[in-house]
Amino acid sequence: HVCDAQSPARLEGGETFGWFNPGADGGHRPQETCTTQVLDALVEATNAVATSPLTGARMAWCAQTGDNTDNRTEAELAWWLGVLDGSEVAPGTGAPGRYEGVQRSGWRGAWHPDDPSHDVYGRAGFPRLPGMLDAATAPFRAQGLAVPWLATFGNHDVIYQGTFGPSVRRLGDLLAATGAKPLGSLGLIRSNVHARLAGTSRARWERLAAQGPGLLSVTADPDARRAVPVDEYLARLVAHGDHGFGPEHLLEHRTWWSRPEGNEVQVIGLDTCNHTIGSSGCLGPRQRAWLADELDRLDGTGRLVVVLSHHNSWTMDNGNDDDVDPGPRTDGAALVDLLVGHPNVVLWANGHSHEHQIHLHRGVGRGQGLWEVNTASAIDFGQQGRTFELLDNGDGTVSIVVTVLDHAGPPAVAHRTDGRWSPGELAGLSRELAANDNRWIDPLGLLGGPEDRNVELVVADPRRSA
Repeated sequence: HVCDAQSPARLEGGETFGWFNPGADGGHRPQETCTTQVLDALVEATNAVATSPLTGARMAWCAQTGDNTDNRTEAELAWWLGVLDGSEVAPGTGAPGRYEGVQRSGWRGAWHPDDPSHDVYGRAGFPRLPGMLDAATAPFRAQGLAVPWLATFGNHDVIYQGTFGPSVRRLGDLLAATGAKPLGSLGLIRSNVHARLAGTSRARWERLAAQGPGLLSVTADPDARRAVPVDEYLARLVAHGDHGFGPEHLLEHRTWWSRPEGNEVQVIGLDTCNHTIGSSGCLGPRQRAWLADELDRLDGTGRLVVVLSHHNSWTMDNGNDDDVDPGPRTDGAALVDLLVGHPNVVLWANGHSHEHQIHLHRGVGRGQGLWEVNTASAIDFGQQGRTFELLDNGDGTVSIVVTVLDHAGPPAVAHRTDGRWSPGELAGLSRELAANDNRWIDPLGLLGGPEDRNVELVVADPRRSA
């Protein structure tokens, strides 16, 4: 969720409707300006465990299972790739060096670190940290990931706000180009009605926006805030390097992949997103047929198969048709049935729910099964990743050793009032803010139970049973 928190297209006013519709929550997070610094701190932590303390093996690769960006914008995509590259990243749009957005607007639904005395967060005890917002949008040199990485698409990478279809997408196109940002529910209603009735003319919207409440004037930055179409997003990944996708994916308009990793493992990256509407997941018939053929092909190879995707089995319930892969949808239960029918599929790693969970889907043979491992996000608490180690135990079983990885930001951060925050301090602050942001979620509940964190998962070795 690398996030341009200043974009007028973010629709934080949807937070207001969360009181009546839980699906509208998460429109604003107090830590949302610090997503690049958190990703950088996760990169630092990943680099620090490049050698396994358990086996001494080198880390082979790293994976990001979607929602790499928050709203698939040009700026967010550039920042995400820049952090992984170790480039200088300037995580701000609009006016250089100055934050402009809901956290400096007077809207009571957002945390205002300059002075939170009037907002709901300040009344809950969130601190006063003047200068923090400008520090969060200041350029910094990223660490750069030291191991190869793979990627899959998440719903926030393919459709507006990770949720909305073509009708609301008009609103996003309008707002991304303008200097008039909606505030609260009133601004959200005004902008939505305008986009539906009057179209997406920037000049017309800004003339109307100058009259009446519910809007904040910000510096327009249409190039940085434009939505990147999926084909262009894919092309950028292909041009950037070997992250699961190659030129053939561009020719075939295919956003899923399969590749060998070493001599004993095959990794499959699925695209579980509906590219037309809805935040939940599914597979279309074209991808489902490809996956079935690929699993059949791998049955006799002696390779263990690891599947990566954004959505997990319990959030793959999107029954809407998809213009990109039209036809009957494959839901999570049907996908599990397909995967467990191939004993060499031992691990399905995914995300989307922002919560650590681990589930065993049992196979037909004794001891056989598929472990599904869901990992919390880098934007909500606990801002963690995981390491996975596949071990041949030599006794007819395979172990998958799963370890939660904290990012490298300090666990305790001094509440600076001088605005001189380092990227690492901002990452640590982000985790602290996320741990206390309980308006819509139980932050500690996102960590799961002990059985969802540092565990050894064992299955029968399908290569022996074959």
